[in-house]
Amino acid sequence: MEKLLQQFGERLKQIRKEKGESQETFAHTLGLNRVQYWRLEKAITNPSLLLMQRITKNLGITLSELLNDIEQIEIANEQKK
Repeated sequence: MEKLLQQFGERLKQIRKEKGESQETFAHTLGLNRVQYWRLEKAITNPSLLLMQRITKNLGITLSELLNDIEQIEIANEQKK
């Protein structure tokens, strides 16, 4: 479970950087403060389903797409071993 949470955080960070946004700006678009968002990226906080919905809506992707991206990261990491 921790591994999944870390991958979720890594994916959020990647998406944020691709958008060229700071943690503070991206957090604000999600209705969070910077520290709350930072805790998601660092896998300290487990996101609620409602927050995941806000994230995907903000990104213009489906929840399935976000989770599939995370699954693909896991597959790639396993193949490297």
